[in-house]
Formats: sequence, structure tokens, C-alpha cells
Amino acid sequence: MIKPVLRPFSVLLLLFLTNITVFASTFSPSKNTQISASAEYMYLKHENYDEDGFVVNSEDGFIPGFGISLISTSRKMIGGFSLEMYSGSTDFTAELSDGFFESRTTQRLSCFSYHLKTNMWRRLFQFYGVASFNDWQRDIAAKGVILNLERRYQWWSLEVGTQLNIDVTRDDTLSAEIGVSRTVFSEMQMDLSQSNLGKPLFKLQDKFGLSVKLSFKHMFNKKHGGNLFANAKYWQFGPSNTRTINNNIDTITIKESESQSLATAFGATYFYLF
Repeated sequence: MIKPVLRPFSVLLLLFLTNITVFASTFSPSKNTQISASAEYMYLKHENYDEDGFVVNSEDGFIPGFGISLISTSRKMIGGFSLEMYSGSTDFTAELSDGFFESRTTQRLSCFSYHLKTNMWRRLFQFYGVASFNDWQRDIAAKGVILNLERRYQWWSLEVGTQLNIDVTRDDTLSAEIGVSRTVFSEMQMDLSQSNLGKPLFKLQDKFGLSVKLSFKHMFNKKHGGNLFANAKYWQFGPSNTRTINNNIDTITIKESESQSLATAFGATYFYLF
């Protein structure tokens, strides 16, 4: 198994974002703080393709997950942290020289995010920014003569966007948001220890992505509320650097191909204000 690694840059950025939250709350007294928990179900579609644009392998399937968040609201801004985690398995299909290979992939995804949102025009429009640290493990099960293959991706995602809020009733709000994102500091580690080739690390090219979200919020009373939502996130990785690896018997050259992923999630959230 490939162990997760938190790079020094990641630690520094998390400390920096925490300082922003403390600084902002000092000069803009908080009206309330919201803690929430959500149950989610995500459909994941992932594809790797060659230089000619043909798909060489793909994965798709539904994965359950959950999320928690702590958000502080003041007169001029909203800021806080959230954590989302998913775990499950999807179908895997790869095109080989002698036909198609089909198996299952165990998926484990986690996303730790910092959110900052500004209030404008009585909160009808809001501009937001999100910085997220993502960890994604793909473990393709062995089948026949094909060995188990594990990949682990880690990257930061920076996103900016806008949100529109419409008050349907006094207690009900409909929201829609759209954002543009960019992957940064993207890495992928491949476990080749079964072939005595170690666990080489690859740098992935960063690319732009897109996210959209629709949500419906209902307040049960002044302290308790719920939220139904659907969101979609699209991201890409460019091809990696090329590595030449030697185990004293064989020498192989490896390069991770370009990929694209689409995650569509549906869920329900309960939140409490204090």
C-alpha cells in the first residue's frame, strides 16, 4: 500500500489559511457558526487516453461517502473548513494488444478544503474561493496474469466562482453556483513493488477544471436546518514526466498518460447553528 504523504508546502498552506480565518474574524465579528454533516453518493467516471486522444482505460461506478464542515458567518464574509471522504469500488476496463481487460478498482478519495465567500447585494450574489488538498487512491485488482496495480494521486485544487441565492420562502433558499478550478502541485505514485521496481513518484501536468452545484436549503427553526444538493466536478491531469526504472534484472520506461475525471455527487446535509 502507498502511504499518504503531506508535503511541507501543504502544511504551510494550511497554516496560512488558518491565519486568514483568524485575522478575518478579528476584524469582522461573527454572527454565527455552522457545523454540518452530510451523506453523499457519487458517480465517478475516469479515463486515461493516449497522445492521439483514444481512451486506453476507463473506470466508472457509484461510491458512497460523507462530509463534515465548520463554517463561520460574519457580516461581510463566510469562511471555514470542510472534509469529504468516499470509499467504494468501480468497474475497470483497459484495451490491451490482445483484447480487453476487465476488473474492479477500489477507490478511496478524500478532499480537505478551505472556503472563503463574500456577501454582496444582500447575499443575492456571492463570490467564493476554495483551496483544496486532494488524496485519491486507485487500486486495480489482479486478474489472470495481470498483477494488482495501485496508484495514489495527491494535488491541490484552487477554485474561484460565483453563487446565486434565491429566497423561495422565509425558510427556503435555492442556490446555484459555478466555478473554474486549476490543479496545482499534482503528483502520482505507482506501486510496482510486486515487480521489484519500487514505488516511483511522477509529476503530473496541471490543468483547468470546472464545477457546478445546485442546492435547496430549509430551516427547521432558528438553529437547525437541512440541505439537499447535487454537484459535479470535472478535472484533468496532463501527461507525467518519464521515469526509467531498473531492478537489476529489467529496465523499464514509464510515463503516466493524460487523464480526465468527472465526479457527480448527490447528498443531504444536516446543520446546526450556534
